[in-house]
Amino acid sequence: MSKIVKLTAGLGLVVGGMVATTVPASAAWGECSISYLCLWGNSNWDGGPWFEKKELGKYNTGWSNNDESSSAANRSGVASFMLYDKTNSQSDGGVACLPRNYSSRRLGDEGWGDRISSMRIQSGACPDDVDYVGSPKTS
Repeated sequence: MSKIVKLTAGLGLVVGGMVATTVPASAAWGECSISYLCLWGNSNWDGGPWFEKKELGKYNTGWSNNDESSSAANRSGVASFMLYDKTNSQSDGGVACLPRNYSSRRLGDEGWGDRISSMRIQSGACPDDVDYVGSPKTS
């Protein structure tokens, strides 16, 4: 085999190896549009948000996403994101609030992984008598 053929074959293996081992960029909370509140089915904001809203109101998760949320982002500067363990913004003692410009990479670390059945987007700050989840995230 000539040196050129060997070199070409070697480069093909190296390039092929690099392509085969390339890892896609990790998901980011930035997939949630500015001014929106979002939920993901996986931790670390992986897989794209399944819930993305900015209008004030009450929302149920729906059958396919009930108790399936593992990360959240509140990219709103004006609204709080109330999370409930029951449908129709009801709770059996399970209610939390994701404040404005906060996010949670792993809701499970805060006792809220795969627990959310409904949400309420409300104007203003979180109520004082409700546990907060998440931490400040502004970029």
